[in-house]
Amino acid sequence: MIAEHSFLSLFGLSAKQILGDSGSSSASSSNSISSTNNSTNNNAAKAVSANNVLTQTVATNSNPVVKIIRPPRLAAYAAADFTKLSAEKRARVAVTNAFKESFFKMTRQYQVFGIVGYGGNGVVLSAKERLPEGSSLSVAIKIIYRRTLADSSDSEDIGGTTDERVPAEISALQCLNRSCKSSSVLKYLDHWKDAKHYYLVTQLFGSNWLKEFPDFKLPRLEFQSVSHSKVVRTHTLAVSLGACDLWAWSVAHRTHVQRTSNTTLLPLTPIKHIVRETAKALNAIHKSGFYHGDVKVENILVEYPQAPGSNKTINGSNCPNVMLSDYGHTRAAEKGIKRYGTQEISPPEFIEGSPFLGTVHLDGRRSDVFALGMVAFVLLSDGGDIPDACRSAERGSLDYQSLCANGNECFPFNDKEIENMPDNALDLLCRMCAMDPAKRPTLDQVLSHQWLQ
Repeated sequence: MIAEHSFLSLFGLSAKQILGDSGSSSASSSNSISSTNNSTNNNAAKAVSANNVLTQTVATNSNPVVKIIRPPRLAAYAAADFTKLSAEKRARVAVTNAFKESFFKMTRQYQVFGIVGYGGNGVVLSAKERLPEGSSLSVAIKIIYRRTLADSSDSEDIGGTTDERVPAEISALQCLNRSCKSSSVLKYLDHWKDAKHYYLVTQLFGSNWLKEFPDFKLPRLEFQSVSHSKVVRTHTLAVSLGACDLWAWSVAHRTHVQRTSNTTLLPLTPIKHIVRETAKALNAIHKSGFYHGDVKVENILVEYPQAPGSNKTINGSNCPNVMLSDYGHTRAAEKGIKRYGTQEISPPEFIEGSPFLGTVHLDGRRSDVFALGMVAFVLLSDGGDIPDACRSAERGSLDYQSLCANGNECFPFNDKEIENMPDNALDLLCRMCAMDPAKRPTLDQVLSHQWLQ
């Protein structure tokens, strides 16, 4: 039997401990570095957050209030075409832009510690919000890269004018926080925008599962900021690929069981717990009239279940707590869905040759069920990877008709991929991953399946 508790003790690190180890920002005065213009902009713009009105000085092209000094390599990234940079390089450039364009927020209202994850559309920072009387609140700040708002699927109008349009992710999370009663849906705290990006502030959640894995450590982000009053600050931030998500938990856990039990199969108890809790969160979202639109292991955050310095578990077991994240593809179910968030694990209704392509109304909630089935497959499989058929479909070497021929009514898994899976788990998996969206179970039916009892 695999010792779940010993694994958590080795690899689990609370969000507060992540903050403590994530890096620092220091300030010093220097006469050798000066701003590009000694005068300040007397007509500074005001940034208005959703819950608080905060006056912020906004940099302009002609009279920048804050100057960012980047090391040569980072400066080269900043000068390049942002859209052609790798996800990691985009993240590094975006953070330095944030300190320039939202300097007050990033240095006064919040204390930023490091990058905890990034993707093609944004980067997430760990931080603390400075509250009155010296108290603070651990938060995550997601920097959402600006894109054209001509496509209404990427933005929502929150006030009736183009200037007030915000990314749909922000609007969706606000709506979910009002209507969805689930502790596994991120808590919205604030948002704002500047000349470069949008910003979404939420609760901070997750443990650093890759802390003991040097291969996943990335170089720190270092740069300097120079204010209009010539105050020089040196910023040193830790950078993580995404150590708090289910992918990282799986990597750390498989490594542990391989060392202790000579297998890469994960124990069933935490798998069932994670699938069950994720299904509950999704079910709450669905019953609120929304679909998530991008369920995958990278968008499920996992947190150590013990309070720091205590032997008492938070959730009554040694199974990790989970949280759904990244609501960039979340939409009202009544609007239907035209494509799924991540092409690599896209449900078959969106694959070339599908009879559902171009359908006026596809229910995104059924697509979420398929995607959760893929999460279960990854956790149950020996190698922790998606099915071979997913990669073939993504490359275009397998179309819809071929998938149907290979797997009949169920998405085709090859025998080697499923040989070690329990029969009742495989039964649920095949139901969730039915080729026809209408034949997939609802999440209520998923939660009542024998395997999850």
